[in-house]
Amino acid sequence: MSSDNALYWQEWILKNRSKLASLLRTAFPWMEQATVDDWLQHTITLALEGQWDPASMSLRLIWKIIFHDVLDWLRRRERESLTAFGSSSSGDWQPPDMRHPEPHSAVLRREKETRREKLVSDVLRDFTRDSERRGAAREQEIMERSLRGQSREQIAEATGMTMNNVYVTLSRARGRLMEHVSRKDVNQTVFTTFHGEASKHGSLVELIRWTIEVAGAMCPGDDRIAAFFKAGDADRQTMNDLWFHIVEARCPLCLAAEKISLEAT
Repeated sequence: MSSDNALYWQEWILKNRSKLASLLRTAFPWMEQATVDDWLQHTITLALEGQWDPASMSLRLIWKIIFHDVLDWLRRRERESLTAFGSSSSGDWQPPDMRHPEPHSAVLRREKETRREKLVSDVLRDFTRDSERRGAAREQEIMERSLRGQSREQIAEATGMTMNNVYVTLSRARGRLMEHVSRKDVNQTVFTTFHGEASKHGSLVELIRWTIEVAGAMCPGDDRIAAFFKAGDADRQTMNDLWFHIVEARCPLCLAAEKISLEAT
């Protein structure tokens, strides 16, 4: 790295460190301060190693890199936790230990290169993207409400749907989810319990909610998040799945997307 570039990044980091820390705490409210500091150090290392060209980088782009690096790290934690879950004699799932992030670029690259198996979060992300392609916003909303723990009665009350319509919509969404499971989970492992059985497996329910609430497994695509925040309140309320996910469930990862838009302006 040239001395000019090094000086540029040192000044940039001093100027933007607090903004990045604030974004990390918004998107990942479970992070302890030491973990936030580790990810900031990861960012400083990437910048000073000369991996970024000042002419092509911005706060928004750098945040996107950090954001996805954290999600990759969470995938690794999810895999470790799933492995322990599968080998546990008690069948109890324990949330991943996230006190020691070790956010080194070489580790993250190796993780991306070597991962093969599909995780719970992969299946839910694929389901979400499929819902977006189909325009199945109501199915997406009902499925997320269910996976976050709402009963059919609560869903009917919140959405104004009849109990029969909730049942039909949820059954259709579960069937579509199981199509993703059957294509990508060759051994039919823990995903088999998605099909009407999750309530019997408390530990699995905790795992599913962790992937949604912490790892962002059911977050909408970037374009839809941006469109939601640009829309007025009246239009937002017609976007059923986004309204629930962002406004009612208050997804911290999506709220960070709004924050970076404001920070970058």
